[in-house]
Amino acid sequence: MAGVLPAFATSSEAAPVAESAPEPAAAPQIRQVERINATIFTIEAQPLASALVEFAQETGIGIIVSSDLISGIAAPDVEVTDRVFAALERMLEGSGLQYQRIGSSTVTLVPKTNKVRSNSAPSPGRSLIPVAVSNQPIEELLILGQRRPQYIAPQGMPVSDLGGRALADAGGLTAAKALLGLPMIEASLSPENSAALTNATGLSLVELRGLGSNRTLVLFNGRRPTSTIAGYESLQGLDLNGVSIDDIDRIEIIRGNMAAEYGSEAIGGVINFVLDRYPDGLTVRARGGLSEKGDGAYHNSSLKYGAGFADGAGQFNFSFNYGHSDRVLLSDRDITANPGGFNDSGEFVAGNGGSSFGQSGQLVGYTGEDGIFKHFSGGQFIYVKPDGSGVEPFAGTPEQKYNYTVFQNLIAPVDQFSGRLYSDYQFDNNAVVRLEAGHSVTKVNSVMAPGILGPSIDYLPLNHPVYRINIDSDVLSDDVRAFLLEASGGEAESVSIMRRLVEVGPRIQDIKRNQSYLNLSLEGSFDRQWTYGLYLQYGKSTLRNVHSGLFSLKKLLTATNPDACSVTQGCVPITLFGPGGISAEGAKYITAEDRVNHAYAKQYLAEATLEGNLDLLGRPFTVRGGVEYRSQSIRDQINDDKDFLGFPYVAVPFSGSVERVSSYGSLSWLVAEDLPAVKSLMIRSAARVDNQSGNMTNLSYSQALDWQPVQGMALVASFQESRRQPLMAELYTTSTAVNLTFDDPCSRFHMSNNPILVENCRAVLPDDVEDGFVQNYSDIPALTEGNSELEAEKVRSFSVGVDLSSDLFWRNRSVSAKFSADYYNTRIRDAITQASFYEVLSLCYTSKNLSHPYCGTSPNSGAGVIERDPVTGQLSGITRMPLAAGYFAVEGLETEVSLTYQPTAPSGIFKDLRSVQMTFMHHYLLKAEGTTSKSDTGMANITPQVLQYKGTVSMPKHRLYARLDASFSDWGVSARLSGRGSATATYSTHGMDSARVPWVFYTDVGFWYRLSDKIGFEAGVQNLFDKAPPFFAYSSASSTSPEIYDVIGRRFSAGITVKF
Repeated sequence: MAGVLPAFATSSEAAPVAESAPEPAAAPQIRQVERINATIFTIEAQPLASALVEFAQETGIGIIVSSDLISGIAAPDVEVTDRVFAALERMLEGSGLQYQRIGSSTVTLVPKTNKVRSNSAPSPGRSLIPVAVSNQPIEELLILGQRRPQYIAPQGMPVSDLGGRALADAGGLTAAKALLGLPMIEASLSPENSAALTNATGLSLVELRGLGSNRTLVLFNGRRPTSTIAGYESLQGLDLNGVSIDDIDRIEIIRGNMAAEYGSEAIGGVINFVLDRYPDGLTVRARGGLSEKGDGAYHNSSLKYGAGFADGAGQFNFSFNYGHSDRVLLSDRDITANPGGFNDSGEFVAGNGGSSFGQSGQLVGYTGEDGIFKHFSGGQFIYVKPDGSGVEPFAGTPEQKYNYTVFQNLIAPVDQFSGRLYSDYQFDNNAVVRLEAGHSVTKVNSVMAPGILGPSIDYLPLNHPVYRINIDSDVLSDDVRAFLLEASGGEAESVSIMRRLVEVGPRIQDIKRNQSYLNLSLEGSFDRQWTYGLYLQYGKSTLRNVHSGLFSLKKLLTATNPDACSVTQGCVPITLFGPGGISAEGAKYITAEDRVNHAYAKQYLAEATLEGNLDLLGRPFTVRGGVEYRSQSIRDQINDDKDFLGFPYVAVPFSGSVERVSSYGSLSWLVAEDLPAVKSLMIRSAARVDNQSGNMTNLSYSQALDWQPVQGMALVASFQESRRQPLMAELYTTSTAVNLTFDDPCSRFHMSNNPILVENCRAVLPDDVEDGFVQNYSDIPALTEGNSELEAEKVRSFSVGVDLSSDLFWRNRSVSAKFSADYYNTRIRDAITQASFYEVLSLCYTSKNLSHPYCGTSPNSGAGVIERDPVTGQLSGITRMPLAAGYFAVEGLETEVSLTYQPTAPSGIFKDLRSVQMTFMHHYLLKAEGTTSKSDTGMANITPQVLQYKGTVSMPKHRLYARLDASFSDWGVSARLSGRGSATATYSTHGMDSARVPWVFYTDVGFWYRLSDKIGFEAGVQNLFDKAPPFFAYSSASSTSPEIYDVIGRRFSAGITVKF
């Protein structure tokens, strides 16, 4: 790990230490870090001066002392735990010195001339160095304390560190933008790709190594927050919109399976937000930015204050943040303003996309005398001309499609409020009590195109009266009537229309998310060998979604029925066919009241930990263990009385709770050291037992080996086997109900060569249905639910890596280099997956004796997963739910190189140079594949398709990141390059030219300047070369994927920091 070595300075240079500048001339903040033990390290006996240097580097505590006070004094062996001040006391034993805290992370060493509490702080206005230090003038001071963070990663796990300039240079309100530039991190969901996901709109979720946000654990200061409610299928994670950049000291990114240490959600790894607990004084910061086109603006303001109390024994601080980012519509960018589509030649071209349903609408079928809905001949849709003069077959031409981009968000606007309070107090016995509380509010306003009235969007059947226009209606001309009768073979008594009710206006969601937490802990030590921790935590997450721009079913039925409307007070008659059929008054009448959805999640957590040092066969080892109790609950409610139309997702209320008791332990054993070819050899074992709600017990364990044959080289290997228990969202969330058409496997089943399918279809169809059964292709209700009976996933992970540092080749204080390479291999059996609706049908009817779970009932609702009309045998409903029945494998190679130059005696034109650092990261994906169902149970008579995710836009083969930072005494510059390899849109588009995406590179630059010890400025340009996003088919949003590729273009940012 690179770090600026402590320097000697005169007393006049020392003053800024206690009140540092807003932007210190620090080394770059993306670091390749050593694999170190996060909880304890040892400082061997040596001169006190060098021991203090090592102590400061490891802990980040700044030490100010007159050099003559420590000259010629020796320090004993000291083992340092996270009770760092207790270790400092032991280091000073017998020296005649004591420390005084003069800030949250700075101390001064003074002689024991008076009886002073070791952790007392100077009174306000007191000089940095007390007068009693010496009767002679102070000629020289040692200033120590280049931060070297202690990481939560266990021995042998690869860690990256993100902070400081790397966070600010990325632009935006939150850390998400900075994180998404790193090769190991992907976006599960973002404000750029979630406009249509109801409760999940505007969420910002991330994942590690493509394993999903459900398998990536996000922590605050090493503690587990309450997950943000997505309220959409099985999505769950922490919304990064609620995490302000200005509250973050750094972000630790630990890659690999950490389930044995932190629980089953950590299969992909851990992202730990280390919040700034120790600001000194009052700091105010403001930053903002906008695009070159003048839109996409954002601004953020923060206030932080920190101070000590009780003679330095205690510290407290608080912070407030407010941020806002503007809306950007799809129509605001050329690439998304004209959605692509396939023309008659099969080419994917701009302007040929859009929606099939516009203001004039389409006639989708008819109802005859028997009351049964039927499609027109050949399944064709009939397009209604905009002027209502006639109809024609729908051919999907640009003229027949509707461009929805003028209403729909490309990026949803976000308002962010947050506040945080932290305090700790250190007792005389070095026990520390900590209190931390925080609350954040995130508001998102989502706009979508006006709603569509139609059976494929709503939950009603195709022949529902609200869609039907009588064939004898006066709104139909004779030519149109004749055309429809011919298309229906003369059977039509009414026709069903689907059309966009542009007259009502856009659909709008106002979403408000609240996140609160309260943590109380007591940490201490005893016998100088053991530390303990007791933790209590409460967290709450709430969601309120107000959805407007929908239609009232009751009022639509009334307004389209002249007789009913004439006797209903306030009714305004409308017609759905032809132009001018809905007046402004009519649109106002049929608009429904706002649909309001509330969701709540709570978490209670209690944990006790114990850690200490023992000897095994004469070698030291560290043991750590703990017990954790966690209770989680989730509840959803909605004012939905089925009178809402116009939105494809109709949420169904859900609720549930789980309790989890976990016991865990780890052992780190230094087997050998200072032997030939063995500088050190450490073995680490960890295990965790989780019991969920008393009926699901799972074991996770890991083994790791860290071998350093020589100084500057480390070889590491680890193996983990774990069980991922289902999350709350997977167990209970019920989110979508739509009407869709599916291919029924039992249609013409008598012609199938699969005897199991034939037997099963005969068993589920009514007795009087002949072998020639043919489905009528009517839209049927399709619902997505959770599964309260989900089993745990089975995960095996293996990794091997090598670390090399310049110590292997040279010892130079000015130049240091590091290289690491990590190969990882993760296999998930019984993966929790969500099958498509067609897969639900196929898996059921090809299973022996209808034994597949999809042939039964839903554990949550008790309704049949597949339902049929008891008379006709036609499908009448499908419910899908997640099952632990899939398979997923991911394999890759991560490499990282860093080079740091820190001149010991800068001169010439570079006399103010403090450091230069270059960092390069590359991720090469070797494999990413999976299935959504089992192939080895004998239940299915078909082999599940293996889906190849490798080489898709979300999991490209190559991802790289490079950064260059140069820091001078009062200013610094940085440049960042991130790149994604060529890819295809999805696993189903391999080899399709229209879905191919080329290599894409983005460049960001930044600059900071320290005007004084009180004021600092920063500025940056993101996407410096205005790289446009790629245009391709089967993308996530209007011919591109804005959650992955930059859609805003070149943008500028600036900020100011003032310290009082």
